[in-house]
Amino acid sequence: MENNYNGFEEKKLILLLKKNDRMAFNALYNRHVTSLRYFIIRMAKSPELTDDIIHDTFIKIWENRLLIDANLSFKTFLFTIAKRLLFNLFKGQSMKN
Repeated sequence: MENNYNGFEEKKLILLLKKNDRMAFNALYNRHVTSLRYFIIRMAKSPELTDDIIHDTFIKIWENRLLIDANLSFKTFLFTIAKRLLFNLFKGQSMKN
């Protein structure tokens, strides 16, 4: 299915996402996945772990879509979730050692 949302402003995509619009979700994913990948890989140093964190981050985005403030930076929200997931994973690993 072609995604015609790629040209939409981010605020519009977020408002559509909050209405359960999967194409808006896909457009946000496509818009941010590359920069999110670079952000995580610098901390995780593992492509596999990076992929897991990206996956989990976007699951959290979908699950918490109603809480997203369309007037605030989506990228900041996204990166904060990813960073917290990664830190929680590292914290869990260090507790096992």
